[in-house]
Amino acid sequence: MYISKITIQYVAKSATIVLKGNVQGVGLRYTVKRMAVKLKISGCVENMKDYTVRISCTGEKNNVEEFVSQLKDLKEPIIIDGMDIEYSEGAMHTGIFQIVYGDITMEIAEGFATGGMYFERMLGKQEEMNRKQEIMIEKQEIMIEKQEEMNRKQDETIDEIRNLGSTIHDTIDKRFEILEKKISEINARIGI
Repeated sequence: MYISKITIQYVAKSATIVLKGNVQGVGLRYTVKRMAVKLKISGCVENMKDYTVRISCTGEKNNVEEFVSQLKDLKEPIIIDGMDIEYSEGAMHTGIFQIVYGDITMEIAEGFATGGMYFERMLGKQEEMNRKQEIMIEKQEIMIEKQEEMNRKQDETIDEIRNLGSTIHDTIDKRFEILEKKISEINARIGI
């Protein structure tokens, strides 16, 4: 029996990325870690003293390029005003992606501040949803009023049709009586 060993090599790419803007205290490092893990990228992300965030990463070339592309598309409250990227070719690193933490007191304070900011944003969205719900309820009340008016008009129309049917019936009965009377008179004249 012959067994062949197949080795698959990936073209690895490394990048050092420095993000500028509103990038600290907004949950960026945790977002970056989730993106990196999903794309099987190893490395680290850390806050820098100049209020930037530095990412060092290595992975399959296409994954690193996708990672950079996703960084450019991040939404508020993360606001990236600038991105410096240095690429290099390198061997595939099979390690993990981690967040580099600073002073524990500062990290805790930042965590609470970030959580508070997201909670505040969530409350703002809830208030917006409540306003929209109130508008929907007002519109629904208007629709119910219109439906009730339509029902009243429908009832009036049905009553008018019933009255009209009754009037037609009475008119036809009177005409038949007149016709029967005239027929009887004619029959009496001609002796039938």
